[in-house]
Amino acid sequence: MKKPPIIRLLVHKKIDDETIRLARKVILETFTGIKKVEHSVLPDISSAFNPLREQYNAERILDTLVLRVPPIFLALIPYDLFVPNLNFVFGVALPLRGCVISTYRLKLYASRDLYQKRLLKTIRHELGHVFGLQHCSQKCVMRFANSLYELDIKPPNFCPHCYKILLNLGVIEG
Repeated sequence: MKKPPIIRLLVHKKIDDETIRLARKVILETFTGIKKVEHSVLPDISSAFNPLREQYNAERILDTLVLRVPPIFLALIPYDLFVPNLNFVFGVALPLRGCVISTYRLKLYASRDLYQKRLLKTIRHELGHVFGLQHCSQKCVMRFANSLYELDIKPPNFCPHCYKILLNLGVIEG
């Protein structure tokens, strides 16, 4: 990336101010090549709700946002997310476009500190996908997590290989 992008932080109206501040901080402190985070209210996502599952379809939300929001965005919602063939997801990303993250499961059985650690890892992971990273088998925040336990035990940082890719892209400064 030649010019560091602006991240558009799209926030559902039920997301609290502390979560918004933490998300902004994680973005700017992790992706040091990003110089600006613009914050705005998330457009209506009600069409993504699946009443049988009582969850929101993350892929539908992404499809909606891709049509309405310029790249690169991170959407925060307080509702449970799913994608077809999975019971739930913490977040979903579309490379070079954006991602959607749910705080719903991140708060389950969590102290304030644990919730903040989970949010940090999920933001780094999903934006890693946005910037082109795949799941990683190393001790890395890009490791796939299919449960809160797996999320809690994975490290909060990128492995040297993934870090180098982000450094070469310019989203992390050396």
